[in-house]
Amino acid sequence: WSLGSALADSSSPSPASGKKIILQVGWYENIDSLNPFIGQQNVAYDVYRLNYDFLVNYDADTLAPIPGVATSWSHSPDGKTWVFKIRKGITWQDGLPLTASDVAFTFNYIIHNQMTAYTNYTQFIKDAVALDPWTVRFDCSRPKASILQMWVPIFPKHIWGKISPADAQNKFQN
Repeated sequence: WSLGSALADSSSPSPASGKKIILQVGWYENIDSLNPFIGQQNVAYDVYRLNYDFLVNYDADTLAPIPGVATSWSHSPDGKTWVFKIRKGITWQDGLPLTASDVAFTFNYIIHNQMTAYTNYTQFIKDAVALDPWTVRFDCSRPKASILQMWVPIFPKHIWGKISPADAQNKFQN
């Protein structure tokens, strides 16, 4: 879980009784890019993992899939259609809510624009559709057994939707 998800799940009315929380993380390497569509080093993906939530997380002891942005999921008998229920109460750093529209945008942006940093994970997904603010459906061309292991950060549509895919893959270097 990212810090944002952990705070969203907290039963406390406000983190640290309203005090500002600062997370400082030290690194022994320089990352190649803060742009998640350009970075290639493992350390860069560690930074992305700290800044963006993922659809599904992993249990630390068993490595079994556990809820992340999605609270639950189901699939059709043929394995070609997956439906994910999105957690309510997650907000982006600017305070706007994360919804199924952000999830659908993320995957469609990657799939339809061949964003090479993540195409290994999105193989066989044809489209992602936000059915309502808290439900997203993935339509696949083939059964996708690895859908619960996709290492794809969810991106805010209201920010990344303004950036052309060509710019996302070629600009915004450190």
